[in-house]
Amino acid sequence: MWRNQQPRHPTQIYESIFHATVAVVLFVFWRKHIFPGQLIKLYILAYAGYRFLTEMIRPEPQLWAGLTGYQWACLVIAGVFAVLWHRDADIFSEETGELPETQPAMKN
Repeated sequence: MWRNQQPRHPTQIYESIFHATVAVVLFVFWRKHIFPGQLIKLYILAYAGYRFLTEMIRPEPQLWAGLTGYQWACLVIAGVFAVLWHRDADIFSEETGELPETQPAMKN
């Protein structure tokens, strides 16, 4: 029964290594105040890139233009989070990591 199966990459191990590495990198960035307020977006962008690449070695059906459904989803997610990163770059101060002062509330 198992003799006819193709050898496969241990993508679960690759993913575990990816997540452990990214956890360390994000922790260091957090401690050094690098990309304050943007770390979750950085993680999601990194994971989208990782998953896009590992889909090339997974035996998944291709939907369109030689890409799998997960690859198309990664492209959409990466695009959305790149736009969010750009939009939020002005909100978070690179030096302090704090939100800028807000406008005083208007009185009616």
